[in-house]
Amino acid sequence: MDIKELIASLFKETGRKQIPSTKKVLEDLEQAKKTYTIQPPTPPVTVAVKPLRIRSKQDWNDYLKKLSGLDAFDKFAEKNSGDWRWFVKSLEKVKKDISKMTPTEFDEYTTETIVTATVNMSKKFIAALDSCGRTIKNTSKDSTAARELYNLIEEYFLRLGIRSMNFKVGDDFEKWADLSMSEAPIIENTFDNRKHNTLKEIYVQPHYIDYIDEHDKKVRRVFGGQCAAYSFRG
Repeated sequence: MDIKELIASLFKETGRKQIPSTKKVLEDLEQAKKTYTIQPPTPPVTVAVKPLRIRSKQDWNDYLKKLSGLDAFDKFAEKNSGDWRWFVKSLEKVKKDISKMTPTEFDEYTTETIVTATVNMSKKFIAALDSCGRTIKNTSKDSTAARELYNLIEEYFLRLGIRSMNFKVGDDFEKWADLSMSEAPIIENTFDNRKHNTLKEIYVQPHYIDYIDEHDKKVRRVFGGQCAAYSFRG
């Protein structure tokens, strides 16, 4: 249930049911914000996601075309140049990153080189996802532009073969830690032993890209996840 549905359900009159107090509504809204999870766009079921494999000039040109598909971001930046100046600057850095990716040769190691460069570039969009997510969860702000940008980023990721995971608040933090991402979690103390090593909040879902390595085996690179987890302090 999203926040709008929560409000509607709280104020829906059924029989002689008493309308809740303002304090109760605010408390429920605060709880809803803590557990609200933003879901990225779901790729069409007809789209087969193949691991990235770049072994030739043609392979690279095909992938470069996807990397360079930033027109929707340019339109967003032009439309929102005032409040979203920081994203305009981030977008320029993304374009510079892409322009530096040109491989000098094509062999069994080219794919991993491109994956590393793609992940480094994508982390600038991950930072934007974090900012958008915080705005969306803040009910006092207009989140229209934030939702638009959030979806644009996830759709761009889908085209690059980058997918989002689906962790939820309360999930086992050890499963998150096992992904071995470079991003450090926020650790929050708790006196409730039942919450130890569980996820308190998810700021950005982990993202991953599959590719074919130099041994012709599928490898997964996971990155970008940002969360807070509980640690018991008795």
